[in-house]
Amino acid sequence: MDIKWISLLVISILYFAALLISGILALRYQAKHKTFKKISHELENNILQFKKSFEENFQENNFIKSNYDLPKNEGLYLEINNFSCYKTTVPKSKKEIFTDENESEFKVTYLKENYTLKNNKFKVPDFFGKLYLTNLRILFQNSEGFFQLPLSQINGCIITVLNINGFYKPGVIIKTATNYYRVVTDSTEIGFYINKLLN
Repeated sequence: MDIKWISLLVISILYFAALLISGILALRYQAKHKTFKKISHELENNILQFKKSFEENFQENNFIKSNYDLPKNEGLYLEINNFSCYKTTVPKSKKEIFTDENESEFKVTYLKENYTLKNNKFKVPDFFGKLYLTNLRILFQNSEGFFQLPLSQINGCIITVLNINGFYKPGVIIKTATNYYRVVTDSTEIGFYINKLLN
């Protein structure tokens, strides 16, 4: 066969292969993004409904009762069951997730990682079970008991859709100087409480 026709055949095969791969990736992205949009829509609605009542009713001394014993100078705002949390180190080389624009606003923040086919890979949760938010700290339950995160160490908190091993879930990201805490929970109002207590 003439070299010209061989070259043409090879180019045609590569072209159609590229089209096929692009089509498959587009379908994958569409399916994945559909789930993301559904969860985002539900989260937006929940936040809008909660925001008004929170702004009208929040009081610093409006604590709730719990079976968890706290010191006399500490009160409980929120108790969350069946949460999971993934702790990661704040990377020095990558662009910061948090900015001055989104750190303390009472809204849903969307991250660039939600618009890619790449999955954030996490192993087992670092904390799971119960979470308590008080006027002084957050208590994360784990297999050994509770891990304490003082509010004084928190730099910011955003309400967002989390990408956990390719699955989209509602939650918040809490940031300290050295770590991110990705908290998977339907009780995303915790973001309102944390930001209010930080202001």
